[in-house]
Amino acid sequence: MDKAQRCGELGEYDWNGVPAMPVEIMLAPRSFFFNLYEVSYWSRTVIVPLLVIMDRKPVKWLPPERGLDELWPVPRERASLRFPRVPDPFSWRGLFWKNFFIAVDDVLKVWERFSPRPLRRRAVEAARLWLEERLPLAGGLGGIFPAMANAVLALRLLGYPDDHPLVLGQLKEIEALVVEREEELYVQPCVSPVWDTALAANALVESGLAPDHPALRRAAEWLLDRQVLVP
Repeated sequence: MDKAQRCGELGEYDWNGVPAMPVEIMLAPRSFFFNLYEVSYWSRTVIVPLLVIMDRKPVKWLPPERGLDELWPVPRERASLRFPRVPDPFSWRGLFWKNFFIAVDDVLKVWERFSPRPLRRRAVEAARLWLEERLPLAGGLGGIFPAMANAVLALRLLGYPDDHPLVLGQLKEIEALVVEREEELYVQPCVSPVWDTALAANALVESGLAPDHPALRRAAEWLLDRQVLVP
């Protein structure tokens, strides 16, 4: 999904071939079988700005010499955007679920084309308000690069200027993920102190360290201080 979306943004893949994600997901109540709060927090922070991107379907065309024609096994004008219906390796279970999700995608694509405009505007506004409420918080949206990058693009698509505080704030958080050394430069996907602390504490317990060890107690207290009990 993410790779197809990125290629779509650069004109290297037709948006019609990208799996559908209607922005109206923003309006699904918590009682609905699928809603934003049925997924993990980090998925949610990636999905909300992505819904705006998927609604607007922006394209920044690459110069021909920078194109990615090598990604296509046949000339792109002859390539099919349909998902293959037979799983590889084959299984009857896989055949059922693969075709089930393809059918769901087909239905959602029809919905995207014909959904009521007022409903879509409400959903986009809900996504905008969701982002505005969370972007001022320290650490960047979700504390992860994909969410921050999606947020910047979503804000620009919603009409926020380059120098808007919310845009600049996310760009600053992205820059904080850059690690520059003498002969290399790379971008961390996240700094993840909470994940790392929890994983390290779990590893210490599994290795036999007493649960009431001072180091584990400090780690637990540090985690509890950062617990968020609201969506």
